[in-house]
Amino acid sequence: MIKKGTQGMLQETKWRDEKICTTITGSSSDNPIYLLIHGTCNPKIAKAIATICRLLDDVVGHEFETGRNNVATAVTCYMKENNASLEEASETLLKMIEDAWKDTNHEYLKLTWLPTSLLMPYVNLARMMEILYRQCDKYTNVHLLKEYIELVLVKPISF
Repeated sequence: MIKKGTQGMLQETKWRDEKICTTITGSSSDNPIYLLIHGTCNPKIAKAIATICRLLDDVVGHEFETGRNNVATAVTCYMKENNASLEEASETLLKMIEDAWKDTNHEYLKLTWLPTSLLMPYVNLARMMEILYRQCDKYTNVHLLKEYIELVLVKPISF
């Protein structure tokens, strides 16, 4: 999943340089958002987690990415495809993220035959994206992560 996601991000960079912005919902081999979300792997839980990761980054980091001339964000593609405002696009994509969390939770509870130790790294990736991107872009503004790092490394919970 991570290898495919990385390959998708490399392809997205190429599309950015070529100023390609396609539809967000279409299932096309040249659609950057579709490939990054749906092309990463087959299981429903993996698609849901990829959706969470991709869309959270795009919704919160849209202004920063637009400033860097990145045309392939999900927000930009949705706005262009649906003639929507920034607020409408963000609201719709946040709803898609919420639905992806529902799918993740449903699939996690349904996949009882699969060891939890195999699923948890992917679920934790989505959780980490929530920390990095829910209110603001803490990945770009790393000083905002100080509190979280301190809680994990300096003040860990003792068992």
